Amino acid sequence: MAEPLLDRIRTEIRARLRQCEAAALEYARLEAALVALGDVQGPTSTTPRISDAPASPSARRASKPRTTAGRAPRGANRAAVLSVLGDRPGVSAAELSSASGVARPVLYSLLKTLETRGEIAREQLPGGTTGYRLAPGAAAEPVAAS
Repeated sequence: MAEPLLDRIRTEIRARLRQCEAAALEYARLEAALVALGDVQGPTSTTPRISDAPASPSARRASKPRTTAGRAPRGANRAAVLSVLGDRPGVSAAELSSASGVARPVLYSLLKTLETRGEIAREQLPGGTTGYRLAPGAAAEPVAAS
C-alpha cells in the first residue's frame, strides 16, 4: 500500500519540478545579472535557491567550493592588529577585534600565532580580563610576510 502512494508522490514532485524549472533558471540569470552590474547586496530574497538544495544524500556531503570574496589580502589582518596594539597597548581581544576590523574567530587564531612568534605579549588586566601588547623589541610596523 505504501509503494503506490510513494510512486504517486514521486510522480507529482517530478511534474511540479518540470513546471518550475523555467522560473528557477530565470531567477539564476537575473541574480547573475545583478552581480555583473555590481550589486553589492546580491539577491534580496532570503528564500533558498533551487541550486542550494541538495539533490541527493551524496550531494549533501559534498563541500561547496570556497570563495575568496570578502577575505582580507594576505597580511592585512596582522598589520591591522599590530597597528592597533602599537597605538593602544593592553587592549582586550574584544576591543582589538572592534578597532582592527578583524572578526573574532580570525583574531583569536592570529593572536595565538603572534604570541607564539614572540611578536605580542599577553598580560592580565586589572579587571581580571586578558589584554595584549606588542612584545618588547617588536616593531609596530609589520614586516613583509615570508
